[in-house]
Amino acid sequence: MNKKKIECPKCNEEPTGKYRDEMRIDGMYCRPCNVAWNVDWANEKQLYETAVEIDSDEEQIEQILMEANAYNLRNEVKTTAEMFIKDDPDLNKACAYDMAYMQWINPVEKN
Repeated sequence: MNKKKIECPKCNEEPTGKYRDEMRIDGMYCRPCNVAWNVDWANEKQLYETAVEIDSDEEQIEQILMEANAYNLRNEVKTTAEMFIKDDPDLNKACAYDMAYMQWINPVEKN
């Protein structure tokens, strides 16, 4: 069975990243179009679209590090993200920091 391709509703290109809205619902975004949309992942279809201002990678990284600092884990998140980037140079830097944040913060929040 072929998987349906998820694409930007404006330019019909592949999304440039993942997006989580204020209700913590996961979706996708297209940076060139400044649009994000939520996805019904079970049926692989768009649920709704919203115009968003997407922060630059540097702004996203700084926000992630500020949140990590609230847990006193800024350096750990930064070091882990740098390891992810070293292991996979093609990995988006903001994504690497987000992955590192989740790796460090999820166990802390469970306790």
